[in-house]
Amino acid sequence: MRKFDDIPFIVYHDYNKDKIFELKNNHPILLDSNFFENWYSHYKNLRQNFFFIENEVILFRGYYDLIYSTFPVQQTDATTLSGAFVFGGLRSKTSQNQTHKFHKIPIFEDQIIKKKCSKIYYYLSKHLHPQTLYLSIKNEIHKHLSENPTPEDISNRLKISQRKIKSEILNHTNLTFSNFVSKLKIEYACHQLQYTDKSLQDISNSIGFMNTSSFVRFFKRKTSQTPLAYRNHNQK
Repeated sequence: MRKFDDIPFIVYHDYNKDKIFELKNNHPILLDSNFFENWYSHYKNLRQNFFFIENEVILFRGYYDLIYSTFPVQQTDATTLSGAFVFGGLRSKTSQNQTHKFHKIPIFEDQIIKKKCSKIYYYLSKHLHPQTLYLSIKNEIHKHLSENPTPEDISNRLKISQRKIKSEILNHTNLTFSNFVSKLKIEYACHQLQYTDKSLQDISNSIGFMNTSSFVRFFKRKTSQTPLAYRNHNQK
């Protein structure tokens, strides 16, 4: 496991339990007793701000302006994410002044940090599952359903080409980008109708429809029944 030696910090975030499991923590900043309360709270607020480096490796600047990377892990049904490994805790030369007093933390060039994170990322990718990029694309689309995301939107957020995004979706689902977005909208709407008491207006807004009537027409076209009929037959 020498490849992990120069990564000071590795945790696993279980999405189902919404808990962090600390796998390795040799970090002088993150060893204090308030680690779980402080860092985890901060990390949860940052999870919407991932950015990609070199297509697949996900890096983000987090607690104390240190650099972390995240790796999504899918459930066995290959349809949803069960959690994510978060690793890094590396100090960049572009970090802000708030970390200057932590002199024990080595300072690395951004390219070196990228290589370190890439090393563990590709190890996890090889041993866990081959669908990381596709799942990341799916996750990003899902987060922005209310905005009716386009290939250009996702490309700008993930820093990968529109062609690569469309190719990943087609290879894994045999769907075009627009049909894939529609599929995610229907899946989300069905889940909300089945497991929540949210109004049709709230659900339609959350997946990018300007009004309820447009949502009802869309839902009926895709499922052959109205949202209320679906709810009456399936609500838990």
